Amino acid sequence: MGEDTLGVEPSLSSIMLSRDGMRFALGEPDSPNGGQVRVFSFDYTSQVWDDSASPLNGNTVEGHLLGSRLSFSGDGKRLAVTARDESDDYDNKVWIVKVFVELGAEWFQIGDDIFGSGTNDLIGPSLTLSEDGKKLGIGSVEINESTEDEEGRIRVFVEKLKCWLEVEQINPETSYTNKDGYISMSKEGTRLTIGIPPS
Repeated sequence: MGEDTLGVEPSLSSIMLSRDGMRFALGEPDSPNGGQVRVFSFDYTSQVWDDSASPLNGNTVEGHLLGSRLSFSGDGKRLAVTARDESDDYDNKVWIVKVFVELGAEWFQIGDDIFGSGTNDLIGPSLTLSEDGKKLGIGSVEINESTEDEEGRIRVFVEKLKCWLEVEQINPETSYTNKDGYISMSKEGTRLTIGIPPS
């Protein structure tokens, strides 16, 4: 449907399609401006994918990597994005999750950045939003400094008055790291599936 869409090679890292299939997002974390996310909507009249909405741009500090992971709400009007914290030292593994809403042709952040619990917490290697975009599941992998083991968990947040409140942490009984796994939330945000790669 429509013509091919080109990313900025070799930066394309993630792609996300809305539930109705009428828009998709491209995450380009290695682009020169600190990473960016472009959102395309399908125009039936011209039969092309239109990216006239302003892109989401990262910080120009090396290693920001905005757009490493993405998740849409059902209508594609809300978008969760993983990025590296631009205020942190490049060698530290601190990542953040941002959630945006589209108003007109502009994207605006909802609430504050969601941080990992420490410098060794890789938050956001997997993301999932509910249908209305007001509930968010985030995969998190924390490196135990004493054993150097990776300990994975899922953190669940709810948006209230433009603030993201953590309401639950899920620690799978199996030896698990979400760095290579996947999570998916049901339409209502009441069920969560977790994909655990073989050890």
